[in-house]
Amino acid sequence: MTKKVNVVRHVGIVNFMKEIILINQAIADGYRFVAITIDTDFPVMNFDHPNSKVDFYIWMKANVDALQIVELGLSLSNSKGELPNLAPELGSQYCYYSWQFHFCDFVPYTLGSIAFLESKGIPIDYYMELGINKWEFAWGFFNSNLFKASDLTWITFHGAYHFGLMMKILTQNKLPSDPALFLKDLVRFFGHKVFDMKYMLMTFFEGGQGVELENLANALNVHRVTLFRNHHQAGWDSLLILQTFFKFIENEIFKGESGTKRLAIAQCMLNGLPTNLQLRMHSKL
Repeated sequence: MTKKVNVVRHVGIVNFMKEIILINQAIADGYRFVAITIDTDFPVMNFDHPNSKVDFYIWMKANVDALQIVELGLSLSNSKGELPNLAPELGSQYCYYSWQFHFCDFVPYTLGSIAFLESKGIPIDYYMELGINKWEFAWGFFNSNLFKASDLTWITFHGAYHFGLMMKILTQNKLPSDPALFLKDLVRFFGHKVFDMKYMLMTFFEGGQGVELENLANALNVHRVTLFRNHHQAGWDSLLILQTFFKFIENEIFKGESGTKRLAIAQCMLNGLPTNLQLRMHSKL
């Protein structure tokens, strides 16, 4: 029996349009790839975490406004958590694909940032020469099924930063000062089906506060899949998020009528943002 292999497709300026076309085909395909996960890598943060949870958005905005995205990972799946193999296009019926977009317009302006990126195996000079810039990615996003297709599901873990960096690219601007406007943009760009597993852990499971992605994956017997040493980059992380999410929602707490209600409650709720504000936004969905 031939072993199925997961592959992360690296995307830069040379193959950007080709990969956007492949993603379009996967989403529009008869299998209907409805679940999408994102993950990002970025230089170390500038501003320390505040003591008060009330200040989380101010703190996040200050960091996102100052920082630039380095990588973005995408993993598509159908409703069963199965990845696209794209065999007709790429010639292998045994390879299943995720994507990692490399950006060129970032500045690793501190020695700490450079050390952090290099420790993750990120070739800074290569990205700056052959990566894509943010306006090109925004153009590709808005002209692709990532934006045009209806009824997509976006999945992340502790995702306020990931979505914040994405929205900074898509608006070509800093984040809004009002978190209510941030949440409106979240729905405008990504739709109503946005799930943050960290929020779900904090809300529905006792002791969820201290659980990180690796802990959750290990508890669910989900193992990192990688062909290379540097598997903590964004593409591999997005794959781990995807695989962990589908195992996570197999929990009995998400079964039956009560489980359906919990999943509905979790839509568009990002961990760390003001809960009361998110609930008011949620009531309008």
